[in-house]
Amino acid sequence: MTDHDRNELERLLGELRPKLHRYSARMTGSAVDGEDIVQDAMVKAFIALPNMGIVDNPEGWLFRIVFRRSSAAR
Repeated sequence: MTDHDRNELERLLGELRPKLHRYSARMTGSAVDGEDIVQDAMVKAFIALPNMGIVDNPEGWLFRIVFRRSSAAR
């Protein structure tokens, strides 16, 4: 992962974090669980990015990570 990729992911996560949190909180019924899931998703995204290659839809990719974690938490 290049510094540019890392910076771009950090920027995107900063922009999407409130949306990701609302989405996860609605799915789980808990703002606290929603925040935990978003934090976990951010870690998973940073770990997965070097092996992902080009991500055509990074916003969709992040929402999918949050969706899977939120679904598992229900």
